[in-house]
Amino acid sequence: MLILRNVFMDVFYKTDTYIFCKKILTASVTKQLLNNHKK
Repeated sequence: MLILRNVFMDVFYKTDTYIFCKKILTASVTKQLLNNHKK
């Protein structure tokens, strides 16, 4: 049962980290697009 919980938490944290990274990537890409538009 403990192993199952550890696997669940591992997947949860990995997914959470993935979403977080995706947000940062989207923000940086949007910033680059805005900067290119200004030129």
